[in-house]
Amino acid sequence: MKKYLFPTLILACIVGATLSSCSKSNSPSLTGTWKLSQLGTDLNNNGVIDSGEMISNNNTEFVTLTLNSNGTGAERVTVPGWVDTTYGISSWKLKSNLDLVITYGMGDIYYTHIAKLTENSLTLADTIRPIQWTVWTR
Repeated sequence: MKKYLFPTLILACIVGATLSSCSKSNSPSLTGTWKLSQLGTDLNNNGVIDSGEMISNNNTEFVTLTLNSNGTGAERVTVPGWVDTTYGISSWKLKSNLDLVITYGMGDIYYTHIAKLTENSLTLADTIRPIQWTVWTR
């Protein structure tokens, strides 16, 4: 029995290390600071954002969204010489169906759906009429 103990332990370590490395998620993280790069609204209510309904934001510092790993964050709106406002996020939660729920410090709750998430791009879709999309980049 003792002669099988050492090989069994080695095998267990190899299997454990393999399972551990396989279970690590390679999916992109929501945490960090995102900059608004595009937004669109379905103005004609046809169920899609047409090219004429999408606006690109050349100044990506205009609106930033920061989601901290502890579930808090902030949204900052900056227009030089006019406004510089930060809205505190008391909590944000990712639901299992890719819905993102953000609760602002003043109690307002924002529900949105993650339509696309990569390491450098986040697309949020509001499915309430009229449909709205926002595209954020890092």
